[in-house]
Amino acid sequence: MDTPKFPHHRDCEALTGITLDHLPRDGSLGRVRRFHPFGELCVCSVRSGIRGTTACALVASEAFEIKLTNFLGYLHQNRAALDALMFTLCLRLTDAEHRIEVMAHRGAEQRLGRLLLRLATSRGRKGRIGLRDMVTVPVSHNELAQLAGMSRPHVTVTMGRLRRRRLVQYEREGLVRVEVPSLTDYLGRIVRGERA
Repeated sequence: MDTPKFPHHRDCEALTGITLDHLPRDGSLGRVRRFHPFGELCVCSVRSGIRGTTACALVASEAFEIKLTNFLGYLHQNRAALDALMFTLCLRLTDAEHRIEVMAHRGAEQRLGRLLLRLATSRGRKGRIGLRDMVTVPVSHNELAQLAGMSRPHVTVTMGRLRRRRLVQYEREGLVRVEVPSLTDYLGRIVRGERA
């Protein structure tokens, strides 16, 4: 089964990888089902059998349905699958904690700045532009708005402020260049009330 690759959904691909790499391919553990709406983990039913969340597929999709008791039994017998699942869940917990850290900042510059620093660490490519060390992050203003919990126009205005301060550079191609040391220093000065 070919799985479509989405560039910023590494966690989703990681759990899909567990299924592809560690579960038996003979169908003995579960069955393939096809859905228009789908979601990874979000359609897993709790013990009552009803889950209140949904997701919508961007492309035609297949899911592999496994009964909870069968899955738990398989994990008890297969250490590699259990390790891979734990690793993925730890990554997701870490990502959730980072998102909470970003969302905890009420000021737009703080929130967006912290998000850019996080993305520079996780997705960025280091480089040099002129005399400045920059990290290039492939991210659009729309994606920044979604990740920061801000409106798209608010992100554009805030990014404009950061660009005027020479903390970021961006063009229309969806690449943001972050001057990590200067942005870190600037955000620290905001916290200390030293913003110029």
